[in-house]
Amino acid sequence: MTFAAIEYSADEQVSFLVLQEAYKLLNREIEIVSGSSAELIRKSSSGTFDGELQRIDGLSRVYPSLVQVPVPVNVIQAEAFSLRSDLKVGNWEDLIPLRVGFIDGMFLSEQNLIIRNHQKAPDYRTLMRWLVDGEIDVAVMPRLTGLSLIRELNLSQIHDSGTILQMVFLYHYLHQKHDALLPQISQILETMIKNGRTREIREQYIQQHEFSGVVR
Repeated sequence: MTFAAIEYSADEQVSFLVLQEAYKLLNREIEIVSGSSAELIRKSSSGTFDGELQRIDGLSRVYPSLVQVPVPVNVIQAEAFSLRSDLKVGNWEDLIPLRVGFIDGMFLSEQNLIIRNHQKAPDYRTLMRWLVDGEIDVAVMPRLTGLSLIRELNLSQIHDSGTILQMVFLYHYLHQKHDALLPQISQILETMIKNGRTREIREQYIQQHEFSGVVR
């Protein structure tokens, strides 16, 4: 089965590991296709892909063809990143006077930054480049992904705000053509939550990559 996953996202890698294990119990192999968030959601909702690896709660209200698996597969910490080490961002309202960037299709940011001064990038790497080039003041993204890109791209001049804007559970979505799988995959993921396996997979990923200050 093929699922859509936002490009350059460390958080997507965690969810892939969780779902790879879950689907193996159904004797199914999964793979991901990475790309821009907005493009991927169009393809997964049309049935080109089998669904979305992970998205925020409630996506089915916007895309009814995508059926939400009601058990979280991951959690993200939305955080602001900036070139300014002294920038204090305690909540979404603190971003109002700033030029804010986030990736197109990052529905969490879109919900909180409506009619404010923001720009939408096609992917996380572009967002970091805009920040370095001074096109935006702040980039909003998951903490784990931000720290990963700072290390991968050697962007030591970029600082995290140190404050989590919001912590959000993420859910797996199946295209409606796979409705029959919903009870089975839901039960498996529920068991993985209860026995601590989902948390263990996330912790192992964070430890292996030596990320600090990331919720486990």
